[in-house]
Amino acid sequence: MTDIIYTCTNYVRILIDDTDSSDYEYSDKRLSDLIIMSCSYVNNDTDSKYTVDLCSKTVSPDPDSNFINLVALKSVCLLASAQYSRNARTGDVKVNDGVTSVDLKGLSSGLKDFSKTACENYARELNNYLLGRDIRGVIVTTPNSES
Repeated sequence: MTDIIYTCTNYVRILIDDTDSSDYEYSDKRLSDLIIMSCSYVNNDTDSKYTVDLCSKTVSPDPDSNFINLVALKSVCLLASAQYSRNARTGDVKVNDGVTSVDLKGLSSGLKDFSKTACENYARELNNYLLGRDIRGVIVTTPNSES
């Protein structure tokens, strides 16, 4: 039986570069909640016949590798979009105090680009899947790669 949460947690951590186990930015619980929600989105997007139980965090029957890859990509898209949205609301700050200036406005542009790329990667691979193309191996690419 495939543990989609365990498998996707590893994939997502690699894609978002959160791999230092001594100092994870995102807890396993946070990522597992995100992943199971992504399962629901991917299930709807692909019109697949999986049953996604949000409470018990399970997917049955065992998902194939295409579904798992799409879930990981969707998770990164949702996470990046949330980061950008949160940063855009609270992080665009410019402070001038005499000769001292602090400008954090440029930080959100990097998050915006990452969010856009992550969601474009998901959309591209979803289209490939819907066209009958196998998307195995996509998960080893980085969110900013062009493949």
